[in-house]
Amino acid sequence: MGSADGVGTPGEHPAHWVTLDAFCMDRTEVTVARYRECARAGNCVAAPTTPSTGADWSEVCNGDRIDRDTHPINCISWQAADAFCGWATGRLPTEAEWELAARGSMGRDFPWGATMPSESLLNACGPECAETMGGEASAFSAEDGWLGTAPVGTFPNGASMYGVLDMAGNVAEWTGTRYGRYGYEHTVNPEGPRTGATRVVRGGGWLDLQFDRFRAARRDAQAPGYRGRSVGFRCVRSLAPHPGT
Repeated sequence: MGSADGVGTPGEHPAHWVTLDAFCMDRTEVTVARYRECARAGNCVAAPTTPSTGADWSEVCNGDRIDRDTHPINCISWQAADAFCGWATGRLPTEAEWELAARGSMGRDFPWGATMPSESLLNACGPECAETMGGEASAFSAEDGWLGTAPVGTFPNGASMYGVLDMAGNVAEWTGTRYGRYGYEHTVNPEGPRTGATRVVRGGGWLDLQFDRFRAARRDAQAPGYRGRSVGFRCVRSLAPHPGT
């Protein structure tokens, strides 16, 4: 877990070994349709129609868009994501679980391997979203086909070695872990700091322009109440350890 010296951001260091019990992770990010089920059941708050950054971005929030049922839910707080996973008999992944699912045990640079990101591997900010970003330079020279989010699983070539989809791009993802500097060399089932004002977000989203943000070891932090237009989530379920382990 983490990055070698000279690679990545300071928060990714030191690289260290982690041991995890077996778990199952959702193959895709939680969709608008699935989140709506939880809200209709009264176990989740209705999906917000505006992000934390204000109403000007409401058109890119998917929660009230019936034409985006297969897109990932976004503009969602950590608390809302946590509540959904509990309703779905799961939980948010720890960042260690998320990183393993994205990198594999060999520590890939990106979920798909060492190849640099491209419009065939993930949904990021290509020329199609340059106007949305105020004319900033795009991540790719070619369009990936989606102005905002894409339906989950649209980029199968970008799957991780375990077949988990969209772990780079589309929406970045909440984890259950509070953000803090790595301070250990080896640990079993790390859950991160017991206190802290922010939670770890992983994976990069459709608005991102820099390839660095899609590296599987990249760590970012947001306040739990943050509702980002390119932040969503997926859930995990713990499995009972095998006998003798």
